[in-house]
Amino acid sequence: MKNKIYRCSGCDLDVETTDYFDIEIRPKEGVCESSLDSMWCDLCENETKWFLGEGVPWKKGEQSMYEFEKRVTDRNLIKLEEEINKINKNISKLKDKVNNSSFYNFFYSSRLQTLEYLLESKTTEYHKSKKDVEKYMDNFSIDYWSKFKSTPKCIHCGNQSVNKDLLHSCGGNLYYEIINSDLHINYGLHQPNTKIEYDANGDSITHKMVKQ
Repeated sequence: MKNKIYRCSGCDLDVETTDYFDIEIRPKEGVCESSLDSMWCDLCENETKWFLGEGVPWKKGEQSMYEFEKRVTDRNLIKLEEEINKINKNISKLKDKVNNSSFYNFFYSSRLQTLEYLLESKTTEYHKSKKDVEKYMDNFSIDYWSKFKSTPKCIHCGNQSVNKDLLHSCGGNLYYEIINSDLHINYGLHQPNTKIEYDANGDSITHKMVKQ
């Protein structure tokens, strides 16, 4: 695991960045996932996570609103799949009858053509709907946040002044070195002990989680 140690050319600042493996940051219920970034915060005197108020492509995020929308759209595709399977079964039954009897061939040929046309139509609709769903879900988070005029905000203190030039409050220049931590985490088994939830404005609330 890699961390940073920040120092300053004008003072004796020497601070190591926070380990976020023990902190879960996520949107509140009903809020779509936002992009986050790590930046220096003048008020926290450290590098912290910042809310950006920008969308996350769904393949990189799997939070709240996206999951709800995906379930809804998936149900529509599943319904089409069920209709296609049912039509295929009916076509198969009719073909068996048509192949085994000239009487059925005359009686069901028109019905068979109708089902085959319906199958083609439903299959085309399915593939078009699937493409539309994928395009919609790709842009869902991005479209959601485009409705807001959000500004970057420190998740911990709410600071909105981004220090792009890395100038310290003493007037010196901030710089950092990357260090390797001896800490090894199994993320599949690890449970964070702190949860930070943010709303559509980037305002956050911190919860301490009780481990079972």
